[in-house]
Amino acid sequence: MSEQEFSLQYLRFDKIERKFSLREVTATSPCVFLQPDKKCSIYPVRPKQCSTYPFWPDMVATPQTWERESKLCEGINHSSAEVTPYSKIKATMKETSEGWESAVKPQMEESKSAIESAKIFFKDLGTK
Repeated sequence: MSEQEFSLQYLRFDKIERKFSLREVTATSPCVFLQPDKKCSIYPVRPKQCSTYPFWPDMVATPQTWERESKLCEGINHSSAEVTPYSKIKATMKETSEGWESAVKPQMEESKSAIESAKIFFKDLGTK
């Protein structure tokens, strides 16, 4: 399979983060490569998006998000799951946070600016 064929079949463009990521299938099977037993069918060659999972900022934000994710990932909170050393988690969090900062934060700031401009505009019109 060529890179172009793979891209067309398995990737989507994330407009918010301005990058490609793997296509999701459904809410209970979020990855095209996740098998029914919740194991990755391409684990040895998985992309960075997957190798940093589940240590993404939004996944570890609260105990509830971590618990929700554990229902999708066979490696979270399961007795047979491999224990990940803290040093690896810390490095992964740093990597994903830096990626988030560079990809998403500028857009959020731009959106905040647009929202503030809209508030001023509507306030000037005498509306709330």
